[in-house]
Amino acid sequence: MLRVHIFGNSKFLQSFQSFYPFEMNKAVIDKSREMFLQLGIRNISMSDIALSLGISKKTLYQEVDSKESLLQAVVEDYILQERTMIQQIIGHSENAIDEIFKISQYLLQFLKNVKPSTSYELRKYYPDVAKLLDVDHISFIKETMSGNLRRGIQQGLYKSDMDEILICEFYINNARFISQQKEFKPIDVYRAFINYHMRGIVNTEGLKIYNSYIKNIEYA
Repeated sequence: MLRVHIFGNSKFLQSFQSFYPFEMNKAVIDKSREMFLQLGIRNISMSDIALSLGISKKTLYQEVDSKESLLQAVVEDYILQERTMIQQIIGHSENAIDEIFKISQYLLQFLKNVKPSTSYELRKYYPDVAKLLDVDHISFIKETMSGNLRRGIQQGLYKSDMDEILICEFYINNARFISQQKEFKPIDVYRAFINYHMRGIVNTEGLKIYNSYIKNIEYA
């Protein structure tokens, strides 16, 4: 039996484990995600994962029947974890700008160890798994961004004459570019993108707050 190794905040993990869609051992998913993100999907074999976990390949296949099934579990785990974390951030943020900064810090921490080609490889070699990101994940991003825009306008921090639908589409298309390009480090592209996005939607009052965040908060 594998020893389950839980990464990160245990209280957070407990909050979403009841919704966890797979019975697969959490240690397998955590280690596989770490290796896929840092080394790339094509570079990692099931033998590599088994070796890293300190188990036999046969034992690993008792947990999952194929690399693609394992990859799907990793992606669904990521989507669920991100959704839960962002919902917690929204509930505890002071305002719309604070919300964006905290979400960005969370995502930048994640992107620090992501190999640029990982998302490209996922889409090219495992298109069915990539669809999970293009449907569930993108839908959640749109929902989150729409809520943030409405919140910012209501708080008098964002421009009130924006077209919410168009701004969300711009955001989604840029997010797709970040995930699909393989020339630049994802963390560098995202940092530049979020600065570009925020400066385009804040009003004069919002810009003051935004600049104070940049000055006083370590932005990953």
